[in-house]
Amino acid sequence: MKKWLIAIIVMLGFAASANAQSFGVRLIGAQYNTFDPGKGTGLQVAVGTLFFSFDLEVNYIIGRQTISDDKKFSFFYGAGVNAGFLGFFSFGALGIGAHGVLGLEYLLQKDLSLGLSLHPGIRFYLGSASFVAPYFGGGLFLNFKI
Repeated sequence: MKKWLIAIIVMLGFAASANAQSFGVRLIGAQYNTFDPGKGTGLQVAVGTLFFSFDLEVNYIIGRQTISDDKKFSFFYGAGVNAGFLGFFSFGALGIGAHGVLGLEYLLQKDLSLGLSLHPGIRFYLGSASFVAPYFGGGLFLNFKI
């Protein structure tokens, strides 16, 4: 699984323009963006874990609006898809779904930002017992330009 994730991130790195890439460290994961911290829109790939789950998200940030006079504080929104594994004790299920993206980001300096994103959505789990459940992704992050 780690090899596939590294391959996807490297492939996205070559597909994006060289001057607009950033890497983010999440509270419990990591993310890669095809846009600079605090600026623009584009593709975001994120991996994370929480309690008994492992998640992969591919998000497209559709729009961004600055909400402060100094243009350091911005609101962004988008949509994405998610896949992950939920497992504990003898139960395990693979899930796929879709979600929205809402977030706030503060530009600390030119190539460094701090933010919070929420990704509410829905996920369909396949496993010993298939079911549909709400999905909650996102988190606190620190982005820096590569």
